Amino acid sequence: MKNILYVLLIISIFLSHKGYAQQRDGRFSPTPGENLIQKFKPFIQGVWVKSSYVNGISKTKSPYKSRNNLNGVAAMYIKIPSGQIDSVDIGYSVNNHEASDFMLYSKTGRISTSLKTALPDYDLESNFYELGYSMQGKVTTLILYHYNKSRKIIDKTSYTKVANKATDTTDAAWGIQYITNAKVMNGTYITRDSLGNRLKVKFDSEGRMSGLYNFSSFLINTDFVVSYQNNLDEIIFDIDSKHGKFYTFKIKADTLKLYDTQPNTDSSKDIIGRLKYKFVRKK
Repeated sequence: MKNILYVLLIISIFLSHKGYAQQRDGRFSPTPGENLIQKFKPFIQGVWVKSSYVNGISKTKSPYKSRNNLNGVAAMYIKIPSGQIDSVDIGYSVNNHEASDFMLYSKTGRISTSLKTALPDYDLESNFYELGYSMQGKVTTLILYHYNKSRKIIDKTSYTKVANKATDTTDAAWGIQYITNAKVMNGTYITRDSLGNRLKVKFDSEGRMSGLYNFSSFLINTDFVVSYQNNLDEIIFDIDSKHGKFYTFKIKADTLKLYDTQPNTDSSKDIIGRLKYKFVRKK
């Protein structure tokens, strides 16, 4: 009996060490009942936008100039419910033009900080994606890993968290709009109306505004997939109102200028018209 117990103990120790080695090399298979998604939740939950776009819009203040940074999986909204789950549905924006979703599984990926997904590669079916994260100090970056059928990395895309949760959970591109508002327009500005009256105008990251007549909301265009008459940076005040106004905008340093817009001779492109407003950001 003692010999049998001894053998079982040796086998148990061997298996436990084997499992640990698999975990360290990134090919760990979770034990039954272990919930990897919940372990990942503090690191991956939130609203994420491609880091290349966030960096680009921060520098250019121009969605049009930064538009190519939104190709592919442009943004993701990850909300993980509590409890024991083996998968979760991830909503994402495709090219900042269409919405889709994919499943994230409670199965470790090629490395210990990634999970398997059902996100397809529409160009080559044998390729696959995994979703993970990396940390530098207190900053967490979401990473979408792209592999070929030989399990070799093709590329990886980094995402920056722009919010902990989305105000509009039905809009996969909400994060793109939010970070664009924050980097381009958010703040308090001084301008003057046609009578020379001084106005203090406020814009916020949620798309709300005040101080300019009766306008209460604004929308910055970020979708340039359809190119017809869509070649300038454009802002719309009160888009859902019959009194809505469209303007082209330009930003240089702390100065924001709004212009009338009109089509060219064949109506294929927009051209900038006369200056309507000049705003100076309040420091």
